[in-house]
Amino acid sequence: MHNLVLLVLCGAAYALAAPGARIVGGQGASIEEYPFSTVLMYYWEDVWQPTCGGALVTRTTILSAATCYGYAQPSTFSARVGSTSRVTGGTVVAARQFVYHPDFVKKRADSWPQAFDLVIVRVAPGIEYSTVIQPARIPAAQFPLPTGTALTALGWGQTTNNGSTVGINTEASETLKQVAVRVFDQQTCRERYSAYEIVDHMLCSMAAEGAGTCRGDTGGPVVVDGDVVVGISSWRRGCGNDFYPEISTRISSFSGWIVENGSG
Repeated sequence: MHNLVLLVLCGAAYALAAPGARIVGGQGASIEEYPFSTVLMYYWEDVWQPTCGGALVTRTTILSAATCYGYAQPSTFSARVGSTSRVTGGTVVAARQFVYHPDFVKKRADSWPQAFDLVIVRVAPGIEYSTVIQPARIPAAQFPLPTGTALTALGWGQTTNNGSTVGINTEASETLKQVAVRVFDQQTCRERYSAYEIVDHMLCSMAAEGAGTCRGDTGGPVVVDGDVVVGISSWRRGCGNDFYPEISTRISSFSGWIVENGSG
């Protein structure tokens, strides 16, 4: 297990681990196992539609993928925490502000790859912690993730690959899912995505054959040691693809920015 460092800044406490679109082919998970797991919902056609995942890191701060929100107004989003279900239970809070990474460039949702795919979703009111609502830890800079490191990707996305990767997620899993993935060699990842730029702040991972994240899992956490969010699911070529790795935003590249901008 990695050592734990607690950093307090701007009135918010972040648990920092010091250096040392739905899930296809995965297994059921519970909010008790992963109490930081969050569903982000978009108000569409008079219904709150689950669209993306997120990771709770303070009482008022959720990490997610910037590509989930585009030009949408925060008032059209809310977040559900403390529930294994994507549609019932837990606590629902309103999104009040999106803080995009300054280098993120908003594009069409189906335009990828997108670099710096990270957003801080500030919510109100502040969330009360409980046995099913707890913050995740974020990794400090230079957090080691050697090739082959075992990770877990979480989400409420599709459980089958129907070829669709964008839009409102109407075919999502009703309950939280998890899938085991491993860190994929960065250079090999670049070679397989030769037509695209795979930069250092992107984390490549691969699941077992036929398994992986899918539509609706974007924005969801990729964790190590149970609660250290090392990645935020960003994009993939198909779901459960056996050749192309899945791409997440590498959180250790942005831990300083997260702490500086998470409260407000």
